[in-house]
Amino acid sequence: MNLVDIESGVGGRRPEPPLHAEPVTMGMIECLENFIADPTTSMVAKHLAAAYLFCCYAVMRVEQAQECWIDTVRDDEFIEGFVCLDKNPVRSKMQPRPFWAPLYGITNSKLYFTTLLDSLKDVTDKCYILRAYKSPDGSVKNATGFLPGPLLQSRSHGLMKAIQEVLQMACGFSVEQSQAYTLHSPRHFLPEVSAARGEPGTCRCEIGRWSHSVVQLPALRPESNMLQKHRARASTLPDLYAKNNATQRPLAILARQMKSLRDFSVKCGPGKLPMHGGLQNLAKFKTTGGPHED
Repeated sequence: MNLVDIESGVGGRRPEPPLHAEPVTMGMIECLENFIADPTTSMVAKHLAAAYLFCCYAVMRVEQAQECWIDTVRDDEFIEGFVCLDKNPVRSKMQPRPFWAPLYGITNSKLYFTTLLDSLKDVTDKCYILRAYKSPDGSVKNATGFLPGPLLQSRSHGLMKAIQEVLQMACGFSVEQSQAYTLHSPRHFLPEVSAARGEPGTCRCEIGRWSHSVVQLPALRPESNMLQKHRARASTLPDLYAKNNATQRPLAILARQMKSLRDFSVKCGPGKLPMHGGLQNLAKFKTTGGPHED
């Protein structure tokens, strides 16, 4: 490799450093939930807002939402499903992993999820959450309905542009402000919440589903034949009990974060959550001697 290669990068182009994804904020979450509840919001815009909220609550990149499925709702509190190809630098080592999300959002409403399900009701046997839509100019504002198939990323329109337009509509952002938020931004929301609350590192690892977290256990991977059917059922009764016991840990940790957010939302009052910052005002993590606190 010569000096030119070093300066310009292999192949003649210097690789650009990855851009930092701005985390979604509490105020944005509240605006998106209120946007969905507004009867004047179009169905396409509601669908995209609901899907973005789903990614925030499921700690998921938007791209991952295009390769996942929802399996069930547990105890009227948690959404459970699977990401088909969890992130791994070696594609051959990518494995389907479970995810969990709160059924009720920051305003203690499950409208985001019921809206998402309603907009996906005619999508069968497919593993995507964000639907393509028809629009004369590609904009969400002028969308007239849904198209078959997932919404893909493209140079002029697609996932990124559509999400940023929804943020402009729901949060009152300028084009420049919305461009700070990427397809990776939703994945940062709950990890930022748990860090601000002072959760132990091992608990924060469960929120982010990183190495050594419960979701990485081989026993929680769906079998290949089950994957094709979009179901993930334990094959034996002992395995079922073991899996249910293992999942109590991430669910308990997730429930703590959501309780803190909802309590703070009530304290601030409707429409008063900060659009930027404010996480330092959430209730701090305290050990009570209960399970799943370390």
